[in-house]
Amino acid sequence: MKFLLSAAALIAIASPALAHDMWVASPTFRVAEGQPAPVLLRVGHADETDAWNAPWERVHSFRSYGPAGVEDQQAALVIVPREGEPNATVRLKGAGTHIVALESYHSTSTLAADKFNEYLETEGLDTAKAARAQTGKTGAPGVELYSRRAKMLMQVGDTPSDNVLRPIGQTLEIVPLTNPYARGTATALPVRVLFQGRPIGGVQVRILPLGVKNGAVQKIRSDADGRVSFDVPNRGKWLIMAVHARPMEGHPTAAFDTIFASLTFGYGEGARR
Repeated sequence: MKFLLSAAALIAIASPALAHDMWVASPTFRVAEGQPAPVLLRVGHADETDAWNAPWERVHSFRSYGPAGVEDQQAALVIVPREGEPNATVRLKGAGTHIVALESYHSTSTLAADKFNEYLETEGLDTAKAARAQTGKTGAPGVELYSRRAKMLMQVGDTPSDNVLRPIGQTLEIVPLTNPYARGTATALPVRVLFQGRPIGGVQVRILPLGVKNGAVQKIRSDADGRVSFDVPNRGKWLIMAVHARPMEGHPTAAFDTIFASLTFGYGEGARR
């Protein structure tokens, strides 16, 4: 496995959880067929965001997955866009629902013990908490390797498609079991969390509205089949997140290999309510 170690871990942010939250979004989650789609890479919190201007060596892949297949979109990335411009403008071939996905290489993060313990509590990383307790490390700084797996659902044209219900092979992946753009007036949104292609239980999954100050957060643990179900209206923009941390053995500095997964989708003003 390729590890790229960076000294620029985001440890100066007040809340440790905010150091890692990253997602792919768009000013609009719907475009007409043939229309270019603007893509934003964001880091921070749902209502306090910055552009994620990652260096090229952090980007493992940037692709789109549509009804007609997979497209490499990495050439469209602008790592440091000018203010007000998107991180990428992609062309999605064919009508239907497309996934735009980014994967990053590993970086390192070091937090003081109290901040790291708070972060584990916030993210529901009970296995990591137990590992630190069992090894007598609860009072020690927390060092982890972390990487990101981000997905966005973009609707091209008016007809949703079922390809987004299939995994794309991310190490940690949130897979919708119902296309959010094909629910009619229903508000239930079931998803499944996969780790290395298999359902994983006990993972804390969060959903929250993007761009809403103090928006309500739903938190649910995945069941043995990796499933959770949220109640989500057919309006607004939404972010689903999951984190999984594995204890590491034999690494010279890091104690955990942590993967952050996200899934975003959104509705226009004319969406059904």
